[in-house]
Amino acid sequence: MKSTALVCLLAAALPLCAFARSKHHESDAEREFKQEKVCPSTGAIEARSCPGWKIGYFTPECAGGQRTKDNMHWITDEDARTIKAVQHKYCKSLKRKSKAAAPAY
Repeated sequence: MKSTALVCLLAAALPLCAFARSKHHESDAEREFKQEKVCPSTGAIEARSCPGWKIGYFTPECAGGQRTKDNMHWITDEDARTIKAVQHKYCKSLKRKSKAAAPAY
């Protein structure tokens, strides 16, 4: 009886564990950025979130951009979706070019 109850509890907690693992962990640079830059939607310096806005990068990491506060800026959620799709294609093409340029041994 106890083992059945334990199995039920574990099964119920599993989706919560998966959510916790998949959640984006904020880097030190992102925390620094949020503490220094004003959130466009609230007009305040936010320690946690900025509703309707995400952090974007001027130069994506796949193109040599660094995850530093100087390479970050606020972008709207809608723009983030568009930029993500474009960057995905761009980064994919960079990978193809680097594979084609690599010497075959």
